[in-house]
Amino acid sequence: MSKQVLKLKYHPAKKEIEFKRFQSGKENFIARNSRLQKYMNQKGNFIIQNQGDNFFNDIAKAFDGEKSVKIEVTTTEIDYNDFGKMVENYNNSENCLCHFTHELSSMLPDMSKTFESIERYGKDSIGILSDFRDSLTLFKFKTDDVQKSVLKLDREIKSRIDEVKCKIKNLNDNKVNLCFTGVYSSGKSTLINALLGYKILPESIKSETAKMIEISSPVAGENVSLKFKIAEEFSRLEWNENERCFEFVNGPQECDIRTQLQSLLNDLQSEGIEQYTQIYEILKVLNSGKEISKYISSTIEVFFPISLDNENIQFKIFDTPGSDSNCPEHKVALRKALEEQTQSILIFVTTPDRLEGTGNNSLLMDLMEVDQSSTTSIDMARSLFIINKAETIDSVEREMLQNEEIKSQSKTIKLSESKLFFLSAKNAYAAKSKINGTADKREIQIIKKNIPDDEEDLLYRQNRSAHSQFATNKLIELCDGALRMAEEMDKGENIVFVSSGMYALENEIHQFAERHASSVRAFAIIDCMDKVVTNLSQKSESLRKANQQSIDNIDDLIKNFNDFLICAIESKKNEALRQLDEEKNSGGRLAISLGITAENFETSVVNPVRQEIKKKLSRWLPVSGKIKMKGGDGEEIRETINPLIEEFYNRCILNHNRLIEEKQTEFIEAIKDIIRQNGDIDEEVKRYMLDTSVPHIDINNLTNWNEVYERNVMERKRFFIKTKRLDKESLLNDIEQELSQKLENLFDCFIENYSNNLESIMDHLKLHFSNNLDRYSLKLKSMNVIKDERKQLGEEMYKIVGRLKQCEKEIDGLIWEAQ
Repeated sequence: MSKQVLKLKYHPAKKEIEFKRFQSGKENFIARNSRLQKYMNQKGNFIIQNQGDNFFNDIAKAFDGEKSVKIEVTTTEIDYNDFGKMVENYNNSENCLCHFTHELSSMLPDMSKTFESIERYGKDSIGILSDFRDSLTLFKFKTDDVQKSVLKLDREIKSRIDEVKCKIKNLNDNKVNLCFTGVYSSGKSTLINALLGYKILPESIKSETAKMIEISSPVAGENVSLKFKIAEEFSRLEWNENERCFEFVNGPQECDIRTQLQSLLNDLQSEGIEQYTQIYEILKVLNSGKEISKYISSTIEVFFPISLDNENIQFKIFDTPGSDSNCPEHKVALRKALEEQTQSILIFVTTPDRLEGTGNNSLLMDLMEVDQSSTTSIDMARSLFIINKAETIDSVEREMLQNEEIKSQSKTIKLSESKLFFLSAKNAYAAKSKINGTADKREIQIIKKNIPDDEEDLLYRQNRSAHSQFATNKLIELCDGALRMAEEMDKGENIVFVSSGMYALENEIHQFAERHASSVRAFAIIDCMDKVVTNLSQKSESLRKANQQSIDNIDDLIKNFNDFLICAIESKKNEALRQLDEEKNSGGRLAISLGITAENFETSVVNPVRQEIKKKLSRWLPVSGKIKMKGGDGEEIRETINPLIEEFYNRCILNHNRLIEEKQTEFIEAIKDIIRQNGDIDEEVKRYMLDTSVPHIDINNLTNWNEVYERNVMERKRFFIKTKRLDKESLLNDIEQELSQKLENLFDCFIENYSNNLESIMDHLKLHFSNNLDRYSLKLKSMNVIKDERKQLGEEMYKIVGRLKQCEKEIDGLIWEAQ
């Protein structure tokens, strides 16, 4: 029988794998449709520790049913040790299709040598980009258009150089960013408090995190402190241990906001509360205080001890606003948080009932956009996905969630391919606070109630380490061992800490820091330069191709395409409006989607109102079957009804905005599909139309919802009652009839607004695509007029791209060079 050998090369910094197949010493080239190609195509995203039985089964199938295959491995020592355990686990599993043997044929350089190579690569790239900037100053362009382009390009190149310098500096930085993101009320702040062991971040069912809060341990010798800006002026609060309070050490003078904050600090000191509780109260005001928050910077830095830190690794924690907030300030803060990430691990927090929705959709779109920036470096392949509040569902439901997906229109994250953790942040914090000696009665009660009775209560049992059965089993065994030790010690808080899933999460974060943080820092430079090269290549290619377009046929080309596009958009618009009419007239389908149904209204408004009014009537003296009422009683009824109407109304607005967002995205994608599929359109025109970003339309600005609400609340005059006696049932019937009329009014208002807003958005998008064609026509004509100068610029860029690619090729050879 011929000897089958697979040569495997894996680099943790580049996150790439290469295969070569040999039979009796002769290489058999791997076909493009081979099962192995899909792994080699995951450049920049492949993590060997995330692989499981399917990975080895694909290798087995690639060898056409061979019973035994030898794998010769080239990688780092740490990764080879992990791979060996994975092979052993697979060989002993029920799914084994082929028995693998393995050996380390050669070892890649350790990370210190890789750092040296990557640092040299970064510096060489900076030298090439600096040469390019110098060459730009030698050009004497006659046209303002090209001169402006050169100045803009020069600024971009300088910015890229500064970014690479920063990432080179960070190579020796032992700080790792943990960026917590997710929809509001998913428990991000509670989870961070549990990691810290102290409740310093405000928690609420409302979206309280309006700012981006950065948390890191104080530098040795420095006190716990908070840094932020008041009206653009740097401010700092520092803990005074002797006085047991926070004091201003920097900040504006004679400022009302500082005066208000100082009053808060004085109150906190006089109450004698703990340091961490004072931070909680300060952040609550800075974050969401009506009179103060708007004057505070979008970023607040907190320097507070992080228990995860050790002498080798320090963490920086980012708490971000909920991704589904309708507040523009929240959206800006979230986007800024994502854009500031370097050498970061994303911790995506959601709940069992929040995997779908506009919040996750919006977050995925933001992640895709910031990932294109050379400044941002989020290691998505090593990111963690947390299902918080997992104690609210049973183990069967948790297992079903393992195969769920988080989707946007253009990106899907499969939880089955991700590092997935089930967790109860509430239970974890209660346990951690008891361990730290700060638990109150409520937290002690939580611990008592959540001592696990059986495996059903062990949330970590449903955790998954991507595809890797080995890593998953290893993590569960580790948690089982910690649980047994806690049970032997009879420490309820330690038992709950493990069963809540927090022990597993902390272990994963520590493992990431100790084993992969250096790879993430190295990848940050590689990723940054890859984006720079891609960006310059596209600019160069665009300049060179655009100059080939003749001015003679531009007008005809644009007119023909515009006629076609407007006709197609009108057709799609009419199709969408017909579908809308069908939804309005087919069993209330649109009403159900908006949530404006008689059943919902009955449950959310009418029934609670009926119960509350009956309670109030029982307090009023019945006389001859009637009740005696005074003038103020009518106002009390009105104040009972209106909050319920407002809550119902706000839920309907969220549903309305979600539907409009979905329809807007569907319409854009439908138009882009029309453009892609048309064979008569010039490819350069297609590329321009598809690459030009479509402006986001703020749904909240389409309708004056306050005006709609004011038309549908219970007016004061409806319940102006002079002292008299009223029939109890008649009063209830009158109120219910009035509420029924309000429902009809609300339904008509929402349906009308939904129809108008949908049509308005489609008209806006139609205008956008049409205007883009006009701009493209002018752009092409301009390029023809100044094509010689643009060609000169494009050719110079092409040379620089060539030098950068050669530099990239050289670094590839160095970091793949086996010892």
